[in-house]
Order: sequence, then structure tokens, then C-alpha cells
Amino acid sequence: PAAGSPGSLTVKMDREQALLMLGFRTVAMNSPDRYPLNVLSGLLSGRSGRLFMALREKSGLAYTMGSLQKLGFDTGFILFYAATTIDKLSEAKKLLFNEISAIKQGLITEDELDAAKKELICSQDVLMETNSANSFQAALDELYGLGYDNLYKFESETNKVTKYDIIRVADKYLDMNSCAEVVIQPE
Repeated sequence: PAAGSPGSLTVKMDREQALLMLGFRTVAMNSPDRYPLNVLSGLLSGRSGRLFMALREKSGLAYTMGSLQKLGFDTGFILFYAATTIDKLSEAKKLLFNEISAIKQGLITEDELDAAKKELICSQDVLMETNSANSFQAALDELYGLGYDNLYKFESETNKVTKYDIIRVADKYLDMNSCAEVVIQPE
């Protein structure tokens, strides 16, 4: 069962850095929305992703940042994170929210969409370079009810994702009023 309603939690630790994490409930591993959500995550992650550009290159607010998606049997989540200093935390949070808002507004170029898809496909290809990786993934996918050949659909399903698919899933799942926020900051 799902945990209580989303909210905000601040944890103080004996460290100098601050970490902001925003999580949103998404979809199960068999949902067709997993591919647009994966591309959305790809748009924001990596050294060419929007979060890197906004939070590090343009403003120097964070030293590591990104996004990841995890799928489960009944539900999944997408997580956005930024590691920064306590004095830059609120500005980093504002810019992270701005990037999510820009995606929801459809401010996505075809070039960045294509780059995100290519990076995701390349990363998947690297993960699946060995027979053991392929057989392990095929076995898991069969156990999950996705079919042993599910791993061969990744590239074609990723390439089908459009800008409008990204906007649709961002509107559907990235509700800023229902995200879980965790902040880890110095004592």
C-alpha cells in the first residue's frame, strides 16, 4: 500500500552539503507511459540534460544533479535531485521547479528530444552488451509478465516518444502539489 500523503521532510546531518530530492509517484513496469517518462527523465539528466545546464553550467548552484525513474509491480516513481550547499538550496529548488514547469509547458526542442533518446538507447545498449545481461533481463521480464523479448522493444518504443507524449506524462504525473520532498542539510 502507498505511504501517507506526500509532503516535505527535512533531515539534518553532520555534513557540509545539502541534498534536495523531489519524488513523484508514476507507473507500474507494464504501463506504456514508462517510455515517455524515461525520455522525460533523460531530458533532465546527464551532462547535456536540462538540470546540468540550468543548475551547474548557467548558475553554478549544484555540483551533481539528475533524474531517475524506478518502476515497480503496482506503481513506480520518478526522482529529481540536486546536491548543493545550504546557501544555494532554495535557488536550486526554484530552478529545478522551473525546469519541470518548462517541460509541462512544452518548451522542448526536437534536438534535445532526439539527443535524450539517443543517450538512453546508447546506455541501454551498453547495459545489454553481454549474454548474461540479456538472459538476466529476459528472465526478469518473463517473470514480470512483460515477455522474454521485452528488452528488444526498448529502442523502438523509446524512438516513438514524441514531444506531446512528454508533455502529457509531465502533466499527468508531475503535480507539484503531490510530490514528496526530502531535504538533507547540515546541522
